[in-house]
Amino acid sequence: MRFVTGTLRPDEGAFQPLDAALLEESEVRREAVHHLDRLADGTAVAMFEVSGDPDRIVELFEKHNEAIGHQTTRGDGTVLFHSHFEPTPLVDRLLDLMEEYEFALDMPMTFTDDGRLRVTIIANDATISEVFASVPEDIHFEVERTGEYEAGSGRIFSLLTERQREVLRAAIECGYYREPREATHADVADAIGLTATTVGEHLRRIEATLMNEIVP
Repeated sequence: MRFVTGTLRPDEGAFQPLDAALLEESEVRREAVHHLDRLADGTAVAMFEVSGDPDRIVELFEKHNEAIGHQTTRGDGTVLFHSHFEPTPLVDRLLDLMEEYEFALDMPMTFTDDGRLRVTIIANDATISEVFASVPEDIHFEVERTGEYEAGSGRIFSLLTERQREVLRAAIECGYYREPREATHADVADAIGLTATTVGEHLRRIEATLMNEIVP
């Protein structure tokens, strides 16, 4: 089994109407898509994560929301959306690819600093080639890396969102994980412009994600 990791960017800039609204907000960041699936009636369900001021994020969601139903879960500096929605024609075509070629996606799919969606496809070589040939023309796909897929190996870092990677790098550079510890949550927060509470929440999620992957 092989994997290919690359980034998706629609020519129009956004996958759904809410995407476009979030892209226009400089202090709001799309972090990750944790789940995406199409239901039997053609609608779709997704869970995605956005960081920034939770009140502003929820305000944007309510203003631009076209979901059939949704739930929100607030954290300190992040909001998780569980959404049941009508997919745009663009998202519909991507879901068609998933169903037609039956490849797996390594979740979460994360957003890069410049707004592209990073995805990892897991399939055999023939299927990967067919998927590449069938990507809609109005979506730009750029390959970043490829190789043999080994669950839980050196690709563990890819399980973290872009913001979590940023926090983890800063924590390591500041000496948070040295023995004895040389930095606090506040030190890491100062290095990347977040609050100490937000850094603490990110580090707890990071540690839970990595430990669940390492310890069977």
